[in-house]
Amino acid sequence: SLAVDRRNARAMRRRRDRYLGRRDALLRALVDVGLMPSDKAEAKTVAALDPYPLRARGVTETLSPYEFGRALFHLNQRRGFKSNRKTDRDPNEEGKIAGGAKALDAALDGRTLGQFLNDNEIKRVRMRPEGDGYDFYPERRHLEAEFETLWATQSAFHPALLTEEVRARLHRIIFFQRDLKPAKVG
Repeated sequence: SLAVDRRNARAMRRRRDRYLGRRDALLRALVDVGLMPSDKAEAKTVAALDPYPLRARGVTETLSPYEFGRALFHLNQRRGFKSNRKTDRDPNEEGKIAGGAKALDAALDGRTLGQFLNDNEIKRVRMRPEGDGYDFYPERRHLEAEFETLWATQSAFHPALLTEEVRARLHRIIFFQRDLKPAKVG
């Protein structure tokens, strides 16, 4: 069908537009609550910080509000896969993504994903050379757990700034997943 190519292109445009909208909304929210600077030059300085050490340190020690904002922005950029598909797959059958997520669960060993990636030389998800799966594959739940851990740690250091209302607002922006549209019958 000729419509397949158009539909695929439209889906890619929608995904990109939603990512850009989410990124802009998060930046506005981070500036509003004081976790990112409003000055463009200072924002570039914060954006130049390596987020992996910030995510690793943020679980155990205090970060400045801008460093914490940079870590949250990085979580938004790599928020992980979350399937909203209901399948008839056998629960014992394991696909490439499920196998990679299970391997990541074993490799984390009580650490957050940010700590794991900071300690790991390879930060990107790559298919094994044999093509039989991924070495590790972060899912949305890994990043949500890291978000909660980072927030709990940093809110103890900045209780006036990091309120429950701010947490709910930022969590919704970063991790919101829209429902699938119902299929048209006929």
